[in-house]
Amino acid sequence: MRFLSIVIACVFIAACSDKGTDAEEFNAAKVCPESKRGTFVDERDGQVYKYTTIGDQVWMAENLNYAVGSDVKDLYPSSCSSYKDNCDGRGLLYPFDYIKSACPAGWHVPKQKEWDELYEKMGGVDVAGERLKAVEGWTPLNREDPQGGTDDCGFSLKPSFKSGYDAQFWSASLEDLNYNPITEYFYSNKSYVRIDYSTDRHYYSIRCIKN
Repeated sequence: MRFLSIVIACVFIAACSDKGTDAEEFNAAKVCPESKRGTFVDERDGQVYKYTTIGDQVWMAENLNYAVGSDVKDLYPSSCSSYKDNCDGRGLLYPFDYIKSACPAGWHVPKQKEWDELYEKMGGVDVAGERLKAVEGWTPLNREDPQGGTDDCGFSLKPSFKSGYDAQFWSASLEDLNYNPITEYFYSNKSYVRIDYSTDRHYYSIRCIKN
């Protein structure tokens, strides 16, 4: 009887252990299968963008590079020398006023709840930054720091600036107190995502999500 109790206890512990392991394990094949990735054309200027599907969301897999308006120099104060060269994949920087007209037809600047859903699918804000960042293009702050992320889902997130240390992205949501735009911050030497807010006078990158 004692032997049977020990066996049952061991099976129970093993089952609990397996359950915990499964809960922590990130499976890219299930979350973002490669079969649901591809390209599309922005009909406004003919640029071809990659996209990736993460959970139920379809995201652009590149930073937006569309020149909105007539004075395109206002769009890249420190990110690019010309919008035509795609800034090494970094795309353009946009003021908050442009978010309603920046994305192609059928796409939009994500609201904060859509960013949050993305982070949840990638394992949470503490690790999502590492899993979303491109493998190359990032500059380590210290010699022992990684040079990029793991890019598990083909999101290929690039830094906003040529220096390669960080990236800032707009969300289409406003924070409650002062109604400032909520923004997403990624760093070359950090695995986490910092969610904060900024003023609409700043220039940040844009990733569009499909309607």
